[in-house]
Amino acid sequence: MDLTILTEIGLRTLLLLAHQASETQRSDFCVSQTMIALAKLGRFFARKDDVEPGPTVLW
Repeated sequence: MDLTILTEIGLRTLLLLAHQASETQRSDFCVSQTMIALAKLGRFFARKDDVEPGPTVLW
């Protein structure tokens, strides 16, 4: 069973849109990095005191 949510191209595009272009050269991404990049598209700022993005922040 393949549980892939984002393809490699989709992930690289997401990181570019979230202004993390330096991360696009890496091949090891974790779920939390992907969630933060996705949340940044919705204006999540990822400040030191911000709660990690999850269902409440994303929706």
